[in-house]
Amino acid sequence: MPSILLMWYNPASQLFWYRPIFMAELLCAEALFCLKLQRKPYFLLRLGLMVLLCLRVSFLIPIVSYSALYNAFMFFAMFAVTIPLMKFCFEESWKGIFFCAFAGYGVQHIAFQLYDIVGLLFYFDPSASIYVSSGTLTFLQNAQTFTAFLGCHFFAYFAIYLIFGRRMRKNMAIDLQNLTLLTVVIFISLFNIVLSSVVTYTCYDPYNRNALIMLAVNNVFCSCLLMYIQFKLLRVRDLEHDLDMEKRLRREEEQQYVLSQETVRLINLKCHDLKHQIRAIGQNVLDSEVLAEIADAVSIYDATFKTGNEALDIILTEKSLRCRAQGIRLTCVTNAVPLLFMKDPDVYSLFGNAIDNAMRAAAQALFGEDDVQRL
Repeated sequence: MPSILLMWYNPASQLFWYRPIFMAELLCAEALFCLKLQRKPYFLLRLGLMVLLCLRVSFLIPIVSYSALYNAFMFFAMFAVTIPLMKFCFEESWKGIFFCAFAGYGVQHIAFQLYDIVGLLFYFDPSASIYVSSGTLTFLQNAQTFTAFLGCHFFAYFAIYLIFGRRMRKNMAIDLQNLTLLTVVIFISLFNIVLSSVVTYTCYDPYNRNALIMLAVNNVFCSCLLMYIQFKLLRVRDLEHDLDMEKRLRREEEQQYVLSQETVRLINLKCHDLKHQIRAIGQNVLDSEVLAEIADAVSIYDATFKTGNEALDIILTEKSLRCRAQGIRLTCVTNAVPLLFMKDPDVYSLFGNAIDNAMRAAAQALFGEDDVQRL
């Protein structure tokens, strides 16, 4: 048993010491996307526990085999540990947690592959040798490799934050609708990482520098493309939300148009009958001046706009009542354009908004800005 444990936990292996470094890289990458999410109570305490548990797990996972598939499984297991712990820290749906976690994994993979490219191009030991060699970690051997390691990671993290991370708003909720596309992105990301591990081992026995460079370039390209697709989901989510809002507004406007149409029709009908009744009884009962005042008061409800478009007549009649109540004079000059190319609800909405804006401007000119707010 001690010999097995010594093989599983061998401090002479580069891979043994790279595990906590990988975990630290991954946590920093995930922080680019999840720290703007809504936090749970006692967030700092939760975050501290998350970091300690993740680093602890990175040391406890054994290195059972130095094979491509097991190493891919080992790194994925360390990544999987961070997902429930992110849920432990942030008030976010599982969909949002997976979104941020895989975005962070993509950033870490891009930075790792960039260092591979630099190491291979400048002929110092590439970081991929941690899979197949022992001794001190290659990027800690001298100032040159350490500077390249930090520089590649800082550049990748900073650039991706500027391009993608800033799209994450404070306390935003990642309520994605297209789960199929997110699932495809996750599957391709995992497949890319596993395939990269397999090809890396193949290229080291025998050593093939050109193949490793092409592999790293391909990994960077694929990871960037997947991240672009992933963040397009946020844009699609926003567009779907705006479309839903627009549909609701359109339904409300159509309902308002139908209601206004019926209201104006009933008012015109009743007021037309009332004017005839006033004339009939006024000849014998009321004074002519009083009769004129009553007729004038009733006439404001009688539709006087005849533009040739029913929806336009309705909105003008409705807005004329509001203008009269606010002391604004509404006049209408129309041509013979029948507006047949527009639906009635569209005409109602377009001209309603235009007249509302004109009324606010007129009221501001007449009464001042403070009085407009009260109106």
